[in-house]
Amino acid sequence: MKPSFSDKAAFYQEGAYVQKSASEVLLDLLRIQDHQSVLDVGCGPGTITRQIASGISNRVVGIDSAPGMIRVAKESTEDAPNVEFVVLDAADIDYDNTFDVIYCNSAFQWFTQPDKVVSNFFRALTLSGHVGVQAPATSSYCPNFLEAVDLIRKGETTARAFSTFRSPWFFLESEEDYRRL
Repeated sequence: MKPSFSDKAAFYQEGAYVQKSASEVLLDLLRIQDHQSVLDVGCGPGTITRQIASGISNRVVGIDSAPGMIRVAKESTEDAPNVEFVVLDAADIDYDNTFDVIYCNSAFQWFTQPDKVVSNFFRALTLSGHVGVQAPATSSYCPNFLEAVDLIRKGETTARAFSTFRSPWFFLESEEDYRRL
């Protein structure tokens, strides 16, 4: 069986130092208020979702496409009445005019349909709502890795096997590019 993100759920938070640091910056920028409802997209095991919920009285929903992440999130959230966790891909968000804030930390690069995700975000927002996205990188995020992939694609013995390879990441090159999207 092919490993999945769900398999990492039990220990994900232990090693998520970069994501945790980025979340602190994004939360500071968003300044979520007590009365606001929040959708946490790509919530993983729900650590930040619970942190958001502990600071406000309104509804907080965490979504992730990995069932294992949502299972761990639910197991760790027994006594938080304003938190809900749902297995849901960002491309399938179907809320209408529901959330004041959409929080998306360290997940956007995994979306295979970013245009659809952004459209879903705006449909899910209230009229005065806003989105906070932390996207960790540009296409040169890890140049050594990208160079290795390119070499394998062109290699005499590996080119055929990698002829249909598609990068699992979505990167834009600048903050302005993300704003335009």
